[in-house]
Amino acid sequence: MRRIVSEFFGTVVLVVAVLGPAFMASSLGVSPGFALVMAALTVVAVLFVLRTVVGPISGAHLNPAVSLALLLQGRLTPRWFSGYVLAQTLGALGGGLLTSLMFSASPLVLSTVDRGGWGVLVSEWFTTFGLVALIVLLLRQDRGAWIPMSVALWIGAGHIFSSSTSFANPAVTLGRMVTDATNGIAPAFVPGFVAAQVLGALSAVGVLALWGRAVRPPTTRNLEHDS
Repeated sequence: MRRIVSEFFGTVVLVVAVLGPAFMASSLGVSPGFALVMAALTVVAVLFVLRTVVGPISGAHLNPAVSLALLLQGRLTPRWFSGYVLAQTLGALGGGLLTSLMFSASPLVLSTVDRGGWGVLVSEWFTTFGLVALIVLLLRQDRGAWIPMSVALWIGAGHIFSSSTSFANPAVTLGRMVTDATNGIAPAFVPGFVAAQVLGALSAVGVLALWGRAVRPPTTRNLEHDS
């Protein structure tokens, strides 16, 4: 149960870290470029902390796309996968509402930010592909200690190099939907983003399966028997 709770609260914190800088940038009246840097640095710092602290408890997936990939890799059972995704989804929605309350904004709104176009969908596919690939490769190489920094740097950099600012997370996408922050996403564009993210995760697993058979590192904890 503590693993599910960790995924829930970890995702709450992650969504607050994603949305908070947008609200703060708006209140400070900073330029869009500076706001983007604020967001990237905040996400890098918080992701590193979450991956380091929550990782030993639940693996700190905080992302249904990551959980799906590890399910397909045999590193997560279907039972735990279902619990993780539910916790991540509820945590993301809770994080969106909490951030709105923190900045005295209405918690009962949906975003109106337009995220249309093929470019942002390709961006979401690519950033999710890269995220899942680096996690799976590091686990395969028994270098799990590098995951916190690697994930943080990839997502932070994705804020700058990708047209979508690297959501790369179906749960966070839902969290961004329930807010009027400038980096939100209108409900109409959520299905496309989530589909691109899931496809990115599946593509990464498929490519790595063709590259070489995935093996479970000898030091990886057997999640089936952990409670």
